[in-house]
Amino acid sequence: MFKKLKSKITNKLKTNKFTADIIENYDFKTTVFAVISYGITLVFAIMNLVSAIWYRLVWFGTIAAYYFGLLIFRSGVLIANNKLAKRYVDNAEKYEKCKWQISLASGVFLILLEFVIIAAIAEMVLSRRPMQSDKIIAIVNTAYTFFKTIMAVYNLIKAHKVGDPITQSLRTLNFADVCMSFVSITVLMISAFDKSEPTTAMLSLKAITGFSVCVCIIALATVLIIRSHKKLKSLKEISANT
Repeated sequence: MFKKLKSKITNKLKTNKFTADIIENYDFKTTVFAVISYGITLVFAIMNLVSAIWYRLVWFGTIAAYYFGLLIFRSGVLIANNKLAKRYVDNAEKYEKCKWQISLASGVFLILLEFVIIAAIAEMVLSRRPMQSDKIIAIVNTAYTFFKTIMAVYNLIKAHKVGDPITQSLRTLNFADVCMSFVSITVLMISAFDKSEPTTAMLSLKAITGFSVCVCIIALATVLIIRSHKKLKSLKEISANT
């Protein structure tokens, strides 16, 4: 029954070119969902910026800057890929090389961005000033983050199987977004449900969560850099031998 319903819905969606491309073309689907993710991340960036101004806390301002940084770079990846695809429409080899260069830049960008977050986490841990947060906002953020995590992990694994460098870059950026959300919700949940002065245990929890996320993202970015560098080296050798 479920399979028949799913097949019927899928066939119906395939009658429309846009939805058909989403179903059948994984790279196109990645671009579409990257745009959707862009809009959602923009909302969270603005929320953190407003919180930074309202509560006068550097932490929220840094998170907002992190999200804005991801937004700018994600836009750069999409725009660059679109322009390069048009420029090298008749030169697949050159276009492939450019895509791996974008992938390499994505990894470098993430590592540079993480050093900013490490400084922000250090500031948060050293400052014993209690933060304020609304319980509803904290719960909504937590629920959304867990949903986003499941999708990000699934898409990241699938992107590596597909092998397209632009798709991998976008999925890695999305995963970095998710990882940072875990740090954010940890801080929000503690501040929403524990109104007392920060204890050593709570500060340690924030520090462990924050730095663990940074290590995870740096490791992922490093893999992206190494893979892109090897591919570019391989393409260069192939080009030299032809």
